[in-house]
Amino acid sequence: MVDTQLLVKAVEDKKSIYELEGVNYQVDLLSSMEDNGLPLLVTTIDNWEEMEGSLQCLLKAWKAGDTETLKTLSMESFDDPALEDLLLTNRNQNWVTQLADTALYPPGKYLVVAGALHLVGKSGLPMLLEKAGFTLVRENQPETVICR
Repeated sequence: MVDTQLLVKAVEDKKSIYELEGVNYQVDLLSSMEDNGLPLLVTTIDNWEEMEGSLQCLLKAWKAGDTETLKTLSMESFDDPALEDLLLTNRNQNWVTQLADTALYPPGKYLVVAGALHLVGKSGLPMLLEKAGFTLVRENQPETVICR
């Protein structure tokens, strides 16, 4: 996974690593859902073959920096606003609050690693960070992805 590769590289380069949320938080988040997240898991398993193409497209769009395709895929992924709030919106807002806390994150340059769907829309992490006064630097030139 991308996050694991970046974590290994950061350790090799002796970079400081700050966690916005840990595995325990994520497990607790899933546990807070109806039947401990079982309906989401069952839906994922039942629709895996259909979702596989979308996941491949999501990965291509993320690598290419194609935010328009990511927005489209995000809208397709969440037909339940409460689930979107739980898994994306609230977490994005929490991360921005943490990053703005200079006691936790002294002023400087940071690389924030987040899942692709956290990056788009008006409640996406980049938009929220800019609204909070952060300066964002894009490291790639976006390319348009064509998915089948």
